[in-house]
Amino acid sequence: MAITLQFYADAALTSPLSSATLTLDREIGGPTVDAQVFLGSTNAQRRFEAADGGPIQISVLDGVPGDGGFVPTDIALAQSQYGLAQAAAIPGAPLNINGGINGGVPGAVPIWLRFLGNSYTPKTSTDLALTTNTVKEFAA
Repeated sequence: MAITLQFYADAALTSPLSSATLTLDREIGGPTVDAQVFLGSTNAQRRFEAADGGPIQISVLDGVPGDGGFVPTDIALAQSQYGLAQAAAIPGAPLNINGGINGGVPGAVPIWLRFLGNSYTPKTSTDLALTTNTVKEFAA
């Protein structure tokens, strides 16, 4: 049985991110770009925990390393937009979600991404993906 936890573009969990892929453009000299996605399950009868008993870790993967676009170390993750100011000090670090995740819309976890990197070079990335460590799904 497939895990029902996935990334969504909206808080209502109606628009799954296609393969959790992020498309991004940043213009030369442009400001950093913030984006929000959500990690959750539409099944309110489920609960999710990291298989190793630790936090659920969210990381950014580069599907085509060396393509000249954004790389995971250009991206900071946080659970709030305010938290990005602290997270920006360690771009590329995974985001830890402690305590597991409950299914259903109320249990969805907001995830903020800040795209940093050299703004002197225009960058377009279509190969970035969000991923988690191994997660177990349980009946709530």
